[in-house]
Amino acid sequence: MATISPAHAAVQHNAFSNAPSLDAKSFQGLSAGQCFCPDWIHKNRWGYPIATNGKGGKSAGHRLAYRLFVGPIPNGTMVLHRCGNQACINPHHLYLGNALQNALDRDLHGNTKAAVQLPQTKLSDEDVRAIRASSESCTALAKRYGMSRSYMWCVRTGAARNKQKTEG
Repeated sequence: MATISPAHAAVQHNAFSNAPSLDAKSFQGLSAGQCFCPDWIHKNRWGYPIATNGKGGKSAGHRLAYRLFVGPIPNGTMVLHRCGNQACINPHHLYLGNALQNALDRDLHGNTKAAVQLPQTKLSDEDVRAIRASSESCTALAKRYGMSRSYMWCVRTGAARNKQKTEG
């Protein structure tokens, strides 16, 4: 008979539905040194785990796991992933932080797409360098590139399209 590790047993299916539930007893034998990321199957469109919250509603699975196994989450606080796996619900991989820490954490783990990888991006890095080097007005540049004057100003000043990443 195959044995199941405590971490694997933490993700159990309810007998009455396909929605997974979390079992607090299953994480008790898991130490912080054991690196196991239970990759939650039910995710939202951003890749974060979704679980039922026991009140008939849905909750972010990593936030629910933190509340169940670690403690309350203060209002306005985010639950971050040490492992960089946004679908992970291992309580040893979760910690609290603010929006800035969350953004830095995403960058550290490489979970943020560069501007040129986003589907709505219209300007290449070469376009951005040309806009910054141009002596034309933002109005003229906006007409040429088919964008707003204010966006051209943001590109030129580095407020849009990180200046350090496009210069080089």
